[in-house]
Amino acid sequence: MKPERTSVVAQVVVPSRRAAARIVTSASTSCAEAAVSTCLWWVYLIECRNGAIYTGITREVAARYKQHVAGKGAKYTRMNPPVRLIWSRQFQSRRAAAQAEVAIKRLPAKQKLQAAIAFEAGLM
Repeated sequence: MKPERTSVVAQVVVPSRRAAARIVTSASTSCAEAAVSTCLWWVYLIECRNGAIYTGITREVAARYKQHVAGKGAKYTRMNPPVRLIWSRQFQSRRAAAQAEVAIKRLPAKQKLQAAIAFEAGLM
């Protein structure tokens, strides 16, 4: 006896350009399988060879640091190679991480370390 043939009809939804950009961005990370709302964002500080402190956000701190070390990260870290990862902290959303990144980037290098300590203490 032959098995019955079944056909599956799928509904295709074409996302807007903005939604497509979010899909592409999330697909390039390791949390593409998870719901976007459950993916955590990180703010991190890297000490550069020239003594400056680079601030950035990512979903994968270790992978992003490797990119910086390989010279494939940000333009700044290509010109000023990283020495070490100083600090990183999780945030529940990209928006919260970006706001923290901007707040830290506005500070002088010495105060960036103090801000990292303040974040850990829950003062910021």
